Amino acid sequence: MPTQSNSVSITPRRLGAAVLIGLALIALTTLVFQPANAQRGGELQPPFKIHFNAVSRPSRQLGPLPLTAPIITQTTFDSSFQLAYLLGSTTRWYAVNPSGSVTDYTWGRVAGEPITDSVWAMATNPPGLPPVAPGSFYTKNMEAYLVLGPLNLSDYGQIVLSMTYRLDVKEGDVFGVAYALPENITPQGTDWNAVAGLIFSDTELSSQHTGYWSLPNVARRNNVWLAFYFSSNNDDELGRGPYIEAMALRGAPLYKVFLPLMRLDPTPTPPPTPTPTPTATPASTLLHNYTFGSGLVSDPQFLTWGGKMNYTCGTSCDIIQDVSTNGNPNGAINFSQGGFNLIAGTAPNHVIPTNFELSGDFMLVEGKQDGRFGLIFGASLTTFYAEGDDVKMDPTRNYYKFDFNIDPDNETVIKSFRLQRYDNGSATNIVGGTDFPAGIVRGQGLWNTVRVVRQGGNIQIFVNGWPALNITDATFVGERKFGVHLHSRASNNNNNPFKIRFDNITVKQLP
Repeated sequence: MPTQSNSVSITPRRLGAAVLIGLALIALTTLVFQPANAQRGGELQPPFKIHFNAVSRPSRQLGPLPLTAPIITQTTFDSSFQLAYLLGSTTRWYAVNPSGSVTDYTWGRVAGEPITDSVWAMATNPPGLPPVAPGSFYTKNMEAYLVLGPLNLSDYGQIVLSMTYRLDVKEGDVFGVAYALPENITPQGTDWNAVAGLIFSDTELSSQHTGYWSLPNVARRNNVWLAFYFSSNNDDELGRGPYIEAMALRGAPLYKVFLPLMRLDPTPTPPPTPTPTPTATPASTLLHNYTFGSGLVSDPQFLTWGGKMNYTCGTSCDIIQDVSTNGNPNGAINFSQGGFNLIAGTAPNHVIPTNFELSGDFMLVEGKQDGRFGLIFGASLTTFYAEGDDVKMDPTRNYYKFDFNIDPDNETVIKSFRLQRYDNGSATNIVGGTDFPAGIVRGQGLWNTVRVVRQGGNIQIFVNGWPALNITDATFVGERKFGVHLHSRASNNNNNPFKIRFDNITVKQLP
């Protein structure tokens, strides 16, 4: 990407020694304290201003990085997408105006028509102005920012941004991408560096575009901010605006080499006294690692778990399984259930050994009051079964069920956990509902990791590394099945059902 820079070189002549020493000290001071000054500008400061110094058109190909390059962050703007409307909130995405808050129309998520699961530059209305229906024309004199950050890109030597979008923008109105570095942020405001400016008129929004932008100036940098911006001028030529359907930021990791320290003292060091080698403890053996690839419906691991499923569980009750590209990272499985007071499960439908470590990443996508979800383990051979291409669960069998419990008063909050044993469908609380300590578990739209360690009758369970329980129960031992479950309670809606996403289901055999 072309960039512009101006520099001035001054060569001192016949300067006295004192002047040279003074200049050297000034240069040394600049070198020593420059990083600290850059760090102080890490938080965005309004007002915002865009600078169009090095704007490039998108490439249709990824360029120097392959599609297999590590994804630093990505989103498809589905129902798990979280957005804040004031700088300084805890989320990573902000929809604001140049003021750093919502003082005019700005970006927001579109759940339905005209572009499902997208963000649109007019979807959020300011106080005092009416909302605008998606698909309408944007207004004059807009300036809207969809901001992501801060990002730590210090471990990447190349950065490429990809974006899938639809566009109806008129001449003189601009949709594009910009970045801000710590040195662009001062108490007087934030100067954004534009890297893309797009104008395309598609009044039906029927053409989907994917563009790639190389971002060399943000590589090897920390506290980086990205912005998708839209501005309209004062004329009456208006379109339907930009819709972003997906974005991904890929990077080429830097390779770090650590050289050994060398002793300068030539005095030879006597050889160490040999010590007995301890007997090695048998290591765990990785048996299964379900990461679900890049999120394709043809992914073999996804098909092992039953692939796409949609079957009824009673009146106004559907169980749906589909693949997602918004995993932790890359591919994952979405699993949802309608109906009330029902247990539904999914699994790869095979057994694991007596002693094992079972772990998985879980995200609450659509919570329901008092709903439960989590891992099934120690399950009888008939708990999970194949019916055609589907893999289903019979909740009236024998198994252990570890639950995340959703707060009865706030369906976005995971409040507690429990471990139950089901004997022919009859539940026994081994560990009853227990509240998580503050800061242990994350709520809707964020990932949580569960790890079950089973050796004989001992069961230990960890949540995000925190030891949740350590108990003994040898009721169900031996080679048995495992899976993932949803347990709806009295609150649910088949049109907007209880839904989770899971990824990285790993099984290790323990000695």
